[in-house]
Parts: sequence; structure tokens; C-alpha cells
Amino acid sequence: MSIEAKLIDLGGEPWERGSRRRIHLNNWLEIAGYRITRYRSGAISSAHTPSGDKISNVKATELSVVTVFWDCNEEKLVLQGWARMLNEARVALIEALGLEEDANT
Repeated sequence: MSIEAKLIDLGGEPWERGSRRRIHLNNWLEIAGYRITRYRSGAISSAHTPSGDKISNVKATELSVVTVFWDCNEEKLVLQGWARMLNEARVALIEALGLEEDANT
């Protein structure tokens, strides 16, 4: 199975504009193994890393606003945004997807 098909099976949303092709992963934290629960208002009530460690709601909010997509043309994973725990989350996502960590991710 190609990485593109795998990402779509995991809930990724294809996007195209001109020659650019992407698969957006709006549920990337779930794919990476993070557990985030929310109040009915949408505010985060609790959050845990893939290993089960509790993280602050502020750190979870920072991660939740990061945009993640697979660039089909460049064949690389792109994370746009800033969060204190972004590197750890990136590694967890790469492992969950079974990708090789190299210069293209």
C-alpha cells in the first residue's frame, strides 16, 4: 500500500491546487497516539502522550493547532506551526506511520 493510500485510510484529506498535491492529517495527534479529551465547549479537559504521560492542556492546545500534511510532490511529511512538544510529537507520528526518519521528514 502506498503512503498516500495509507494516509487516506487513516482519515487524511486529499487536497489539490494547480500542480500541488497534499494529504492533510487533521487527526494527526490521534494517529500519533495522543489522547486528548475535550469538554462539550471544545476546550481540552485532559491530554496524554502516546506513552500515557499527562501533559498540560496548554501544550496539548499548542500541538492541536499545528498543521500536518503529506506533500505528495516532495514525498515528505510537513508540520507547520510551533509547539514546545513538537519534536516529540513529530517522532511519534513518524513511528506510527512507519516512515523512515530522514532529511525529508
